[in-house]
Amino acid sequence: MPIEAGEDAIMRYPSNLARLTIGLLAIAVVIFIGGCGATSGTGDMSAKSTGSETTSASSEGFADVSIGTTPLRAISPTFMGLSNEWGTSQAMMGDSVSGVNEAYRQLIRNLMTYGSGPIILRIGGNSTDESGEPTSTTIRPFVELANALDVHFYLGVNLAAGNVNLAMDQAKDYINQMPKGSIDAIEIGNEPDQYPQKGYRKAPYTFENYLAEFNIWKENIFPLLSGSTKLMGASWASPTMLSNIGPYDAAEASALATFSAHYYVANGLLNNPPDTLLTPIAATAGPKAVEAAVATSQQYHLPFRMGEMNSLYNGGGEGISDAFGSALWAIDSMFEYVNIGVAGVNWQVGSDPSNPYNPFSITAKQTADVASYTTTVNPLYYGLLFFQAATGNKCHLLPVTLNTHANLKAWATIDNSGVIRLVLINKDENESGSVNIALGAYGHARIFRLTAPNYQSKTGISFAGQTFDDSNDGFIHGNQAVEDIDTTGGSFSISMPVISAALMIFTK
Repeated sequence: MPIEAGEDAIMRYPSNLARLTIGLLAIAVVIFIGGCGATSGTGDMSAKSTGSETTSASSEGFADVSIGTTPLRAISPTFMGLSNEWGTSQAMMGDSVSGVNEAYRQLIRNLMTYGSGPIILRIGGNSTDESGEPTSTTIRPFVELANALDVHFYLGVNLAAGNVNLAMDQAKDYINQMPKGSIDAIEIGNEPDQYPQKGYRKAPYTFENYLAEFNIWKENIFPLLSGSTKLMGASWASPTMLSNIGPYDAAEASALATFSAHYYVANGLLNNPPDTLLTPIAATAGPKAVEAAVATSQQYHLPFRMGEMNSLYNGGGEGISDAFGSALWAIDSMFEYVNIGVAGVNWQVGSDPSNPYNPFSITAKQTADVASYTTTVNPLYYGLLFFQAATGNKCHLLPVTLNTHANLKAWATIDNSGVIRLVLINKDENESGSVNIALGAYGHARIFRLTAPNYQSKTGISFAGQTFDDSNDGFIHGNQAVEDIDTTGGSFSISMPVISAALMIFTK
């Protein structure tokens, strides 16, 4: 299929299955059994029913949650990352010569406010395999950003050109200029399983063909690396390639910092239903597609990372990727990936500021050798910020039991200081009500809500009463609005409006 320049193709669930699932959900009247992290990793979800009929939700008590206290999977402090294209990433960041984009830096700082980090920036995508010889200014913005914010990088080298000397020149330039310890990995190529479709290799281009090339690049580039910097691969787009992960890890694990795969929910060029991202499968299909491969990588003590992901490929879907529903989906998706052991994600930022799936859009204007920047924060970014608020300070998942018949999800974490947080995500378009929460020994909770007028909203979004609407500086604006509630009879009760999320932080 045609792929937009600078954008990447994907691992995706079969389109017929997706359409069938969405169609059935549209016909059924809220007969969904929600999911949450639990001791088994999937949670205990049951429909409230009388006989064989599922009851409709009432305005009170439409969900019950209990939280365990035994820590489960750790959430890596470096779980959050972005994936930027070569060329456009430098233009977004700016530098000391053309003018630094302080708004971009603030957006990165925001994601590290809650005790997570460093943020990992992957500079790659299709542009990696279109890149040429580096110049003296190729990575200057990255050098300055790493010095300013202590972000880390995955930097791509060209594999598609078939010129190992070019890749070596690129790797040398990165290693020689970047601050020590700021490069976590050098990524060799991008989505090599799609090289025949892109005209980079003649078909058939088998796994064995790819592995032979990867080893040549490895043998020439690995000796150039220093400190803890290793390689990143295989950066595959197709889920079918994950059947080769065993042989790949066996051959390459010792040289790899992380195994990387890509995933998008659906094709942005298709006529997807506007509530695509609210469907349960939108959050679970990706984790299910990579779960077995994650386990294989763990056998080799190798972190598995979603090196590039977002909602809909080919730049996203108008009214879907750039709407509030994407924020709720993003929160749930990241927890689903954590739950199966994924070490981190890198959210794709497109080569065009107008790409609907961008978490933020930045346009640079050059005037008299000085750049000025226009920054718009999109709904997806709120989801990323919310997730960071829920998982900072070296969190682990906690077991959660959720009983509901609504399209509601629940996740709980405990941080390094023993603070427990509960995330509630109501993706239901019709059902709202009270959630009763059992958590012994805790008497108080603070509630930070993520809300919008509806799931298609692009503005009017607020996180704890604050918003990025009309913000061009990367700061969230407005007075913070936090609810305080106390336990009643050993449990808490919180109202959950339709299409909203809530973060509860418990204290004794």
